[in-house]
Amino acid sequence: GDNTYIENCIVESRDTIRANTRHIGENGVKVVVEKNERYAL
Repeated sequence: GDNTYIENCIVESRDTIRANTRHIGENGVKVVVEKNERYAL
């Protein structure tokens, strides 16, 4: 699901997450950003 895709991006690089977040769309951005913050911490 989306979680798997997000985790893969995190493994690759934090910058990649931000770039992909924009491509996903407004709804996707909100979800990704929230999870991204948790993983970043």
